[in-house]
Amino acid sequence: MGQFCDFFSDHQENEIRNFTITNRREDFKWYGTGTQCMGDNTTLYDFLLLGLTTSICSIFGVFGNTLSALVLMRSQFRSSVNFLLLGLTLSDTIVILYCVAAFTLPVTFGYLKFGEMYNHNLYPLISPYLLPIAFIGQTGSVYFCVAVTVERYVVVCWPLYAKSWCTTKRARTYTVIVFLFSILINFPKWFEIRAIEVEVSKLGFETRTCYIVSSTQLRSNSNYKYYYVNWTYLVFMYAMPFLILVILNYSIYQRIKIADRRRSTLTTKSRESRETSIAKMLLSVVIVFLACNFLAMFNNILETFWNFNCNTLVNLSNFFVLFNSCCNFAIYYIFGQKFRTCFIATWNELCPCFQLRTRLPVSSLSCRSVRTETLELVPTPSQRSNINKT
Repeated sequence: MGQFCDFFSDHQENEIRNFTITNRREDFKWYGTGTQCMGDNTTLYDFLLLGLTTSICSIFGVFGNTLSALVLMRSQFRSSVNFLLLGLTLSDTIVILYCVAAFTLPVTFGYLKFGEMYNHNLYPLISPYLLPIAFIGQTGSVYFCVAVTVERYVVVCWPLYAKSWCTTKRARTYTVIVFLFSILINFPKWFEIRAIEVEVSKLGFETRTCYIVSSTQLRSNSNYKYYYVNWTYLVFMYAMPFLILVILNYSIYQRIKIADRRRSTLTTKSRESRETSIAKMLLSVVIVFLACNFLAMFNNILETFWNFNCNTLVNLSNFFVLFNSCCNFAIYYIFGQKFRTCFIATWNELCPCFQLRTRLPVSSLSCRSVRTETLELVPTPSQRSNINKT
């Protein structure tokens, strides 16, 4: 989940030192850091953060998201919220794969001084296609998180409407809407950058042909940068989703506290924990999302209002966005009792040679016994009166 700082932004347009273009056929601007273009300016900090650490997180993220998808696609485990989580998992996987192609490989190859074919030829050629796909995945991550929060808000705060509003059919509709919105809002990204073939000489000794990533006239337009790159993403990717998530999740948290106090006199603690586990799990997902994306939002605000940029903060915020896309499986497993039970059963079916042990009885590990749960909260008198009026 989450939104990258705009990777091809003004503060990252810097020329590569010690290189001279000897056969430039048109005017253009350099994009990305020297690491991503030529692979000669990678620092140890870049390698440790965007190369080594990012590669470890990416491996865990792809593995965890694949396992999450296998569990969420089980027919006995399907519900409206799980269908939305499946869309969130797909969007997060797109973000992770983009990070591998745009950060991990170029930085690693640049620091270790190999992989010239990728940095100088393949990566610039695929960048015009990777960038819009990555932003589609990022937008999907943000708004699937919002959709999950809205679904939980209805279930927890308006339980009498949950059966009609929070259905699998409606979840499919919400999924289509999120993906269509993600495609439409990022449609201009397909026309922002291009690959240009140039001949480059290093210190006057070596001359070779390579490709660089250049801006198009659209991306170089000052009005386009100000209104679309800065303001559109500030409003639709940060301000509006953050505001919705904070308000709705605060309401969910307060409602759960009230419901817990009411149930404490009627049911056992185990029953109480079982009924609220899914809401607490999704609250944890949103809290991690807000924490990991706060720095990216902060950088976007600095760039929009004060034109201030710091490459160190940008790289760090991009790492946190990647980390957010990688850690949801761990949240599901730790806080979701039903998810954990079905995951163990699925793992033991797929890998009989590496059985996972659990304290739960064997009979409870069948996914057939796993049913999606909702919070059976009693509506307040005001909610009852509103429903009776309608």
